[in-house]
Amino acid sequence: MRVIVIGGTGHAGGAVVEALGVRGHQAVPVSRSSGVDVVSGDGVTEALRGADVVVDTVNPDSMEYDAARDFFTTATANLLEAGREAGVGHHVTLSILGIDRVPGLGYYRAKLDQESAVAEQAGPVPYTIVRSAQFFDFVPTVVDAATEGDVARLSPTRLQPIALTDLGRLIAETAVGQPHGGTTEIAGPDPIGLDEMATRLFAARGRQVEVDSSPDHRPFFGAAVPADALLPGPDARLGETTFEQWLRGG
Repeated sequence: MRVIVIGGTGHAGGAVVEALGVRGHQAVPVSRSSGVDVVSGDGVTEALRGADVVVDTVNPDSMEYDAARDFFTTATANLLEAGREAGVGHHVTLSILGIDRVPGLGYYRAKLDQESAVAEQAGPVPYTIVRSAQFFDFVPTVVDAATEGDVARLSPTRLQPIALTDLGRLIAETAVGQPHGGTTEIAGPDPIGLDEMATRLFAARGRQVEVDSSPDHRPFFGAAVPADALLPGPDARLGETTFEQWLRGG
């Protein structure tokens, strides 16, 4: 299959491109660096010509709600219109697990708007929305932002983060499979508290840092996140790489 990966030079998109290539599919990464602007629409029609599948992994520069919403909804409309013209057989959008349970995060609300845009505007283009758990690479970013000196203030919110290699494989399999016409979830193999991940991360780094764990802490960019809001449902497809394996680089 010829699969166009929007945002295919980024972390998630690159993992999808690699996984598709290993499976013998023609994966074409598309981004602004390749002359395609999904917001202005420049180059989109040409990029999707001859595509069997489109996988949208692209992200805006801003996480603020208004800017992110405008980016996602405009890009989605342009991609779906070009997909209809090209006769694309499957449109796959990468989203985030639990975004409907964390209303305080503007970026998550913008992703919900993107999901709605896909469902409302897909028309004859079959689609699947893949809600992914947070990437392992996301954990150090949150932990470091919550650390001042030798104290990290984090919540016990449980995540089930996924390795990029597993994400790439699961999205690639979804892309070349039958469209769901709705959402599906992917995650890592094990749930683990953010505070516990911080403790293990600091140990792996050889740093002596106290982890102050409290449900009152808001490490997710100031938003309140219920303890299990970001965990997958029972039908989620799971990756194989554990947090410990990721920490060891395996």
